[in-house]
Amino acid sequence: MILFQVKPTIENIDEEYKVHDKSFLLYLYISLTKLLFFLTIVFRDICALFTSKKNDKKLNHLDIEPTNICTANCVFCAYQYQEGKFYKKIDDDFVDRLVDSFCSAGGGDIGLTPIVGDPLVSPDIVKLVSKCRSRKEINQIGLTTNGHLLTSEKFIELRDAGITNIVISMTYPDEKEYKTIYRSTQYKQLIDNLNALMLIDKKQVNIALGIRTPRLFWKNNPLFKKAKLQGWEISRNLFFDDWSGSVTDGLKKNHLLKRPLRGKHLPCTMLQSGPHAMASGKITACGCRDLEGKSELSDPKLFAPFYESANLEKVYYGTMDTLRNRFLNGTLPTICATCRHYNPEYKFASFKDKLIQICADLKAGLKFVFVPGCD
Repeated sequence: MILFQVKPTIENIDEEYKVHDKSFLLYLYISLTKLLFFLTIVFRDICALFTSKKNDKKLNHLDIEPTNICTANCVFCAYQYQEGKFYKKIDDDFVDRLVDSFCSAGGGDIGLTPIVGDPLVSPDIVKLVSKCRSRKEINQIGLTTNGHLLTSEKFIELRDAGITNIVISMTYPDEKEYKTIYRSTQYKQLIDNLNALMLIDKKQVNIALGIRTPRLFWKNNPLFKKAKLQGWEISRNLFFDDWSGSVTDGLKKNHLLKRPLRGKHLPCTMLQSGPHAMASGKITACGCRDLEGKSELSDPKLFAPFYESANLEKVYYGTMDTLRNRFLNGTLPTICATCRHYNPEYKFASFKDKLIQICADLKAGLKFVFVPGCD
């Protein structure tokens, strides 16, 4: 006789899906999700055929890496494979040259999220925000953090210094899941920080939660409901880049979906918007994948105008064309060919090149759908 039976709540069902990841339902969910991914991409490609913004400003975003040290070691991040020197802070003079050059070219938005690392580790993060905010040419200033160091006191300092956007990366609010995916024991500190943050006047600061979880059902957690009432944006990072295959095993083991590989013809948006300045003092064209600045994307020849005369405008209206043309010619760098973060820049493209991009995405989508084992 059955005396007690667990009610099949959303959480129970979700746990079952995580265990039986080969189930037909989960397989169908993943397949439909990836198919929808490609359909959305092709739809955007088609819409882009009828828009033209060739006169838009190219250099409109500057990424500055405050540090390359992190307080977590996420399974989906290449931080675990960083081999070079760790920098707790970026050089002040280097930052001054970057900001001056960027503002001389018209300015725009500034991002303070490292390729790998957490910006709040830097002891100068508040000073860096304040320095950027002091320039009238700077609009938005944002960063992404794991929240371990985002105490109420630190938030108030950042808010008063002029930060405009903060994204907090986390799993579903479950300590076991957090420890498994973020490989950190600071879950309770994160939750304490989030609860304290909800009691503070955020003023004009936009706060968002970026959720990294394998769960199918994740939205109804009380913490998320409370955050929504605060006006926070909550989104799930459904797909993950595999860092050229280096984190593939970690993604698979933790049931995190690998982003499908798109067709590539148009230059990536990263080559148009602005550079990523690393804590080491190097500059790269890519703030997504160029770990430690070892690829062709950080070739000193590309950034010679900045290194020689602090001129970023000459880079993005001159020397960067060499790299952009490699996309159009089909000889793009290896790191770009394997990148799953790729996002084509339509604004400056010809109608013909947009058509080629549509065909490239259609080909990649059909290959994914009909070729077994292709992802």
